[in-house]
Amino acid sequence: MTRLLGAFFRSILDLFHPKMLLLLLVPPLLALFVWGGLGYVFWDELLAFSHSFASKFLFSQEMPRWMVEWFSLTPEAVATGIAVVMALLFLLPMIVLTSIGITSVVVMPIVLSYMQRYYPGLERRGKGILRASIRNLIKSSLIYIVLWVVSLPFWMIPGFSVALPLLLNGYLNYRLFVFDILAEYSTPREIQVIMNRKRVDFLLLGVLTSALFLIPPLFLILPIFSALCFARYTLLELQDLRAR
Repeated sequence: MTRLLGAFFRSILDLFHPKMLLLLLVPPLLALFVWGGLGYVFWDELLAFSHSFASKFLFSQEMPRWMVEWFSLTPEAVATGIAVVMALLFLLPMIVLTSIGITSVVVMPIVLSYMQRYYPGLERRGKGILRASIRNLIKSSLIYIVLWVVSLPFWMIPGFSVALPLLLNGYLNYRLFVFDILAEYSTPREIQVIMNRKRVDFLLLGVLTSALFLIPPLFLILPIFSALCFARYTLLELQDLRAR
């Protein structure tokens, strides 16, 4: 746990390196531009679909009379409000997924090049195949989207609307970033050993970095910061494994 927190806090200092500062806003702003634009163009269609879902499945019965009289609420009004929330809940994971995906494919090689100064004796024994990285990105993204959709009904339970996004985003971070790092530096045997030993730690680090998502302005630094944290922690674990 001490090593994990050390990687977390050391990565805060890494953010201020000129190279990292130049890359800092690229993934989230690009993701916001893409999905914000698509959301603007197809907002009416997305809202209509969400409204239809809310009307059919959430309000199939008549609302209590006192609720209509006291709060001026109708099934139509409530369905419209829920439709807006559902539309935003659709766009949100796509923005996160796109931002993390861009970081994984484009930015992680730069992060690993920067980290090499801290691990000069760590030999690169992996193949670092771009095709394998993209395949892992597609597989992990599909799992992430399915889990997000399946978990939506549980968001109504107090506390789950915070816990579930943290777990899902933490899962996505560790599945993408750890694979990219180990594919570049490790043999298949080393990957198996590290993943068996540190899977829970990787998920915990993913949840810890994803907690920044709860503070909206910090979303902009989340992808690069997560990449730095995982690079530091994973390379340190690999270095210790080879030393033993």
